[in-house]
Amino acid sequence: MKKIYFIGNNLNLKKDKGGLGAGEQVLLRHFIRFREEGVKVIIINTGRFKNDFGFEEINIPKKWWHPPLRKLTPWLTQLRINMMYRALRKEIQSNEPAAVLSLFGEYSNLLAYKISKKKGLNLYMIFHDDSVFNYFKKYRLLSDHQLHCIIKTTTCFFPVSKPMALLLEKYGAGAGELLYPIPESGSFGAKKFEDVNFTELQIGNSGLIFDDLHLEIIENIVKAAKTVNAHLQLITNLPEKLSAHIYSFGNNVKVIERFDTVTELLNYLSLSIDVLLVFYSFKPDKEFRMFTSFPSKFVEYCKLGLPVIIIAPPESSIGKWAVENKWLTYENTGEPANIAATIAKLNNRDFWNNCQLQAQKYADTDFNPDEIHRKLSNSIKYK
Repeated sequence: MKKIYFIGNNLNLKKDKGGLGAGEQVLLRHFIRFREEGVKVIIINTGRFKNDFGFEEINIPKKWWHPPLRKLTPWLTQLRINMMYRALRKEIQSNEPAAVLSLFGEYSNLLAYKISKKKGLNLYMIFHDDSVFNYFKKYRLLSDHQLHCIIKTTTCFFPVSKPMALLLEKYGAGAGELLYPIPESGSFGAKKFEDVNFTELQIGNSGLIFDDLHLEIIENIVKAAKTVNAHLQLITNLPEKLSAHIYSFGNNVKVIERFDTVTELLNYLSLSIDVLLVFYSFKPDKEFRMFTSFPSKFVEYCKLGLPVIIIAPPESSIGKWAVENKWLTYENTGEPANIAATIAKLNNRDFWNNCQLQAQKYADTDFNPDEIHRKLSNSIKYK
């Protein structure tokens, strides 16, 4: 039987209240599909881990004699990884074809690199968020030399965007395959005209909101929506004080507590929302990941049969994608008047329908979960 050893820091595949994070959802969907293909996924976890989905696991809990992890001390990271490898080397059997997979940007990449070298296995890296090369570089637990070794040893990277692929090339990475975040399987069907309130559009967004990044753009969206008689629903968990602050922007905004599962969220959006929304702040000096990350929620949204408004700076990864793909509802200034004009276009049934069809087109092609996983699965070579 083929095996994939996935090495991660703190992977929580849990079914309890609150559900999984976006990155964990993406990994879980691939893991389940690998299992359905007859590939055994073995999770090697270097930190806290919860596994509610029946995958084989090898946990390496921190021992009292393990050195601490501290920035600017990569030699301590190396020492700890060496100890971890000695603890698990007998667990990794070399009598069956296998490969190593990891999430690029974690200190456990060094363990993945060591296993790959010692056992003669191909190493693959999924790259979702840049916590390696940008501002966060100073928090890294790995040295430039360690990172260089990991990059040069990796058989193939799977970046989520073209800017991320270019970034990897800049730092000497070899082969790469663009791999969008895999969405939930299944279909929710296209919303019908008679179910859309074109005179009072309900605009929906879900996900994390940070007060130092997003309050300004949210206020602009609320004000813009107000001028065209539209309403904004934000599905997120916020402190009461922050929710109250958002409510002060206008009486056309509502904060809803996040759902326990992605399926519940998507069901709610498909039934209660007329237009979906993806936005970034217009603070590129603070929201660094906008330059290379690709929002997984956008991929999820496209399958709902609803128009999706993108509000993001032109230098952002999603902004560049929107221009390249001629996205009909892309707004690149964040100014209330321009946001209002974009929303107002969707009061027209024909334009709303064209935007719906555009989203469905990408859901069926570039964002098709079967095709996304097939690209990953076909790229992995076992030794």
